[in-house]
Amino acid sequence: MRSRRSGRGFTLVELLVALFAMALLAVMSWRGLDSMTRAQSHTEARADQMLTLQVGLAQWGADLDALIQLPQTSALEWNGRVLRMTRRSTASATDGVLVVAWTLRGVAGTPTWLRWQSPPVTTRGQLAQVWQQADLWSQNPGVEERRGEVAVSPLQAWQIFF
Repeated sequence: MRSRRSGRGFTLVELLVALFAMALLAVMSWRGLDSMTRAQSHTEARADQMLTLQVGLAQWGADLDALIQLPQTSALEWNGRVLRMTRRSTASATDGVLVVAWTLRGVAGTPTWLRWQSPPVTTRGQLAQVWQQADLWSQNPGVEERRGEVAVSPLQAWQIFF
């Protein structure tokens, strides 16, 4: 009798147990793939944020390296709201100087590190004007002031020591 039964195949219970085990493995692998996809998208988002911060810090370093001291003019000044700098133009030495400003201001409810740059200036009057424009930009910028603005990165706090 035993030899006849072994040649007939699996019982219904054995088949159901095998199907249950395969379904369990399929569900576990689906959850694993789903968590791997979510982890990858989270990692890519963090990498983009890190790259943005690195570019911002590189620009910060370039601005500090390009500071230029003009007679009777401050090259670097912090007034509690905005850090203003006078720096060389990157295009040509004959183009004049730039005024660059950095501040922390809320953008869409998020504190954001911002950078503003003036067009090249060549006279003391223009320099004084864009120096004031940088201060106005840090407080309550209009459409004109926001044209030279670049959002660098969200920040919670900002401290300047110099």
